Amino acid sequence: MIVLFEDEGYVKLRPISELNAIPTFILGAISLEKRIEKVFKEKPVLLLREYLVEKYSELGYNVKPVTDEKTIFINSRTIATSEAESLLNLGEGEAVLKGGSIVAACLPKKVAKDVIESYSPEKINKILLKNSVKRRELEINLIEYPWDIISKGLKLLKEDLMGIDGSRIPEEVRVIGHNNVFLDEEAEIQGLVTIDVREGPVIIEKAEVESFSYLSGPLIIKKGSKIFSGARIDSSYIGEVTRVGGEVSSSFIMPFSNKRHFGFLGHSYVCSWTNIGAGAVTSNLKNTYGEIRKKTSTGVLQTGMEKLGSFFGQHSKISVGTMLFSATYVGTASHAMGFVLEDIPPFIIYRGHGVADELEISSAIRTYERMASRRNVEPSKGEIKALRSLFDMTSEERAEFLKKKPGGGFEPP
Repeated sequence: MIVLFEDEGYVKLRPISELNAIPTFILGAISLEKRIEKVFKEKPVLLLREYLVEKYSELGYNVKPVTDEKTIFINSRTIATSEAESLLNLGEGEAVLKGGSIVAACLPKKVAKDVIESYSPEKINKILLKNSVKRRELEINLIEYPWDIISKGLKLLKEDLMGIDGSRIPEEVRVIGHNNVFLDEEAEIQGLVTIDVREGPVIIEKAEVESFSYLSGPLIIKKGSKIFSGARIDSSYIGEVTRVGGEVSSSFIMPFSNKRHFGFLGHSYVCSWTNIGAGAVTSNLKNTYGEIRKKTSTGVLQTGMEKLGSFFGQHSKISVGTMLFSATYVGTASHAMGFVLEDIPPFIIYRGHGVADELEISSAIRTYERMASRRNVEPSKGEIKALRSLFDMTSEERAEFLKKKPGGGFEPP
């Protein structure tokens, strides 16, 4: 049995991790969980933070591990490639580490059961180490920060798509390059569209692409999505039931999000149920062309990236004309307006110029219900429960942030 567990590393992966389980993060063209399943030929069980369990249970994931055999625990931050196959050969009581973090540990039935029953992300590494009698280091990649999802994800996106078969190309589609293009039989191409595959393949599932769009690989557009006329999209993952227009480069947009109008989104990660308004722009390059560094509460971190945009938490809302500086975070359900020069915690109405207010949880839920209705989706009880839990968990962080902001009593209707 394989159990994918979340450890304390989820904290460094905010805002993406605030309302999303790490195994479900899209890295390349598939999720971290799907990479594990692909390598080990077995669907893993998920061991998640308690407030996310109901949400992912509703989505059909097995989130209640029950073991009656030896169990291999694998860190959900693991990027599973062919080298990871060796983890299946772990003996009972053996653990593999990378930089102090458990990558995987194999435990006998009784011990595995105890570990599952006492699980918490903050303690799991120590508990697995305590029950390991043999340890070794392994050169295997773990995602540590949000920008790892961009840098590593873009490399994997091309690799994931290289094996696709080509398909029939309508006369109104102009293809440039020699990599394959796959168009689903039910994909709707409305007139003249250019598909550039010089840098990688392009997949368009049962989606709608309006005329005069320019699509450049490696690129995947998932089913139910719509690309609006004049869009220019390259090297990106466009999730299910999204609405995308304007310019998008080297970005990952999760299901049910909306970037309908003109504006620029580059080297960014957009969580589900996000709306990015007309004219919103992410900066993804310094004027000096130097490495982008990230300021945190513990110091300045090197990202190793010359290009890096923004990270948008679940349900975030970006107003028209908003400008976001490189490597900025917008927290879950927060509203961003004006110039965004700093990270925004969850449930904040940020109006730029040092002005902000708290967003009431009732407003966040109401907005989600309205947006779900527009997508003909029944609002998830688990999603709402997770929103409420996150609101309570981040109250002190929000209060500390708002101490420095004069506010103004603004609340969206």
